Amino acid sequence: GLVSGDGKTAAGEVRVCDIGIPDAVYRLLQASSGDAASAQVSVQESAKDAAEEVAKNAANDAAKDAVQNAELQHCLRELLDWAFLNLDRPSEFFYRLRRTGKLGQWFPELSALEGVPQARVYHPEKDAFVHTMMVLDKAAEESRNHAALAGDRSRRLRFLYAALLHDLGKAVSTAYDEEKQDYRAVGHEQTGAELAEGLLRRIGADEDLIAWVTNLVLLHMVPHQLYKEKPNDKAFQKLFRRSVCPEDLILLAYCDAAGTGSEETIWRARNLKKAEENRRYATGCLLRTRIQTENSRLRKQLSFILAADQEKNIFRQTRLSDGCRKENDSEHAWHLALMAMLLSEYSSEPVDLLKVIMMVLIHDVVEIDAGDTYAYDYEALKTAPMREKQAAEHLYGLLPADQGQYLKGIWEEFEAFETPEAKLAHTLDNLQPLMLTDAEGGTAWMEHGAADANIYRRNSRTGETAPEIWAYMKSVVERNVAEGRLQHEEEAKRKE
Repeated sequence: GLVSGDGKTAAGEVRVCDIGIPDAVYRLLQASSGDAASAQVSVQESAKDAAEEVAKNAANDAAKDAVQNAELQHCLRELLDWAFLNLDRPSEFFYRLRRTGKLGQWFPELSALEGVPQARVYHPEKDAFVHTMMVLDKAAEESRNHAALAGDRSRRLRFLYAALLHDLGKAVSTAYDEEKQDYRAVGHEQTGAELAEGLLRRIGADEDLIAWVTNLVLLHMVPHQLYKEKPNDKAFQKLFRRSVCPEDLILLAYCDAAGTGSEETIWRARNLKKAEENRRYATGCLLRTRIQTENSRLRKQLSFILAADQEKNIFRQTRLSDGCRKENDSEHAWHLALMAMLLSEYSSEPVDLLKVIMMVLIHDVVEIDAGDTYAYDYEALKTAPMREKQAAEHLYGLLPADQGQYLKGIWEEFEAFETPEAKLAHTLDNLQPLMLTDAEGGTAWMEHGAADANIYRRNSRTGETAPEIWAYMKSVVERNVAEGRLQHEEEAKRKE
């Protein structure tokens, strides 16, 4: 087994608990290494008593097995966390599991990668399991040297789990391509995301970890595809709308390439990494060093103000009323502030107007990092909360602590959608693009195939917040359906 009573492995190596595994984890792993104990049934003289005793012991054994299995799965999660955070080369741990037979028993999805061939042009290392271990070690190295990852335990673990699980789908999707005379794993991202979710649920991972890792696994090939298109701002923005963390995704792609031994692939990944670093610089990550003043509070405030200027570069799907171009986030925020000043009287509840104005002015600051997510892009909307939460931590973190916490609290209040101010801010946030799109001829609706039901769902609470405004919005929707700019829901379903 992995461990034995004398403190040695079967091969005579030092037991793993001697290098830091938590005692409780070690004890359970030690217990699980032996053969399952058979149930001892005390047979009574009476046949009836014997039957009752057997039934009672069987129930107890089943309950004990269930508890031990749950404890083991929890320990496997602790064990992986420990290996990721304490070993310079986490692959050594998995190779040890393989030697002792535990890899297939505890992590069959990883074991299934052993011997799976890969495309020779990209993978001189050939074996998918060997490749996974190379990527994991590179990811561990990068995470130790990356300021944001090294300083954030949860994020670092999410990144390393993604590195470990990124190619699980190759065990299912790999096939020989006669035309290319090489192996391919078409669609392994999708199958891999499903396998990763199953493994993570089995070891008791929380929903945030599952969502983060499966998103990175699903998208881990996109940066490589972007490289072929010579990545630009538009391509990156499209990727960012789908990714829970574009920075981690680019870094994972770099580690994926570096874990191949292919110089061409490594060079490609370095270019992607550099492009991402340039984007992060442009969006304010390093703006602190640009502000020259000995007043540290003022420096932080000016850094945030300068970073906020990047809102002018975040273009929304909504066009200006004359249709000449798409509006940017700063124009949208200004327009909402003006609307708040003029339309707050239509709120069904009293509101603090100053708070509403502040709320609409800052509600999209997070898109500097997270990118704009179109209201009816339901795939991108799945990742928006996690992307925006991380962006809020970074951007509001540029400010002095008191101001950063206050503005972040205003943003969180808007997202919670519970206070009268948040309800009115959301109503205005929905009204403004409706007005502009109606005025310019419905281009955004037609480009995305939007239906009236999309707008009704998005505005499910507008009627109770501002009934008169909602009556106007409904009339606009009905008119645009009649004029063919918006689809009716039944028509949209027929087209699908």
